[in-house]
Amino acid sequence: MKKILSILIIIVIIILSICVIKNRNELCEKLPIRFLIVKSYSMYPTLQKGDIILIKKNNDYKKGDIITYDYESDYLVTHRIIEKNTNFFITKGDNNNSEDDNFIQLDNIKGKVILILNRKNQIAIFLLILFLVLFCLFKYNKED
Repeated sequence: MKKILSILIIIVIIILSICVIKNRNELCEKLPIRFLIVKSYSMYPTLQKGDIILIKKNNDYKKGDIITYDYESDYLVTHRIIEKNTNFFITKGDNNNSEDDNFIQLDNIKGKVILILNRKNQIAIFLLILFLVLFCLFKYNKED
């Protein structure tokens, strides 16, 4: 049982790593949560370039939520909802002077930001994951 758990932990870590690196991967699109890397300063100071965010698909979004949406199937945008109407949302980056040009439909929303990992947190989590992987491998090899 411990061997199976160790292998499962390593597989989950590998899948999550792939999803962070290749955020447009079909496998990642189907997961209930996704990890993404922030690539601009449009949400500064809330989000900074290089931060990792965790998004989760919801059925309901409200004013003030930070969402990630598909912009004309070209790339993903993560901005804050500043207005909610019955058929669409209006968004804006915290660091932008004006609202986004397009009205965002519910179908275009990939998820709501539920966790922000800044650079300091990323290092701590990386070290924790490394420790868990090494611990599992050491435990797995010791039992054989």
